[in-house]
Amino acid sequence: MTIGQSIKRARMERGISQSELSEMIGTSQAIISLWECDRFTPCTYNLISIADAFDISLDELVGRERK
Repeated sequence: MTIGQSIKRARMERGISQSELSEMIGTSQAIISLWECDRFTPCTYNLISIADAFDISLDELVGRERK
């Protein structure tokens, strides 16, 4: 799963629109859309903001599993 797919999955599981997420983290809805379509990858700062907004770890957000 890509980072964009993980962001979209986490957002949809919580019933949050792209517009709502953009307001929560201080960016535009268009940027959220570009991330979710894997046209751009969010910087570390934005990934942290997204994880905080969803109250999950960065590992969970990016789909990392420890072996």
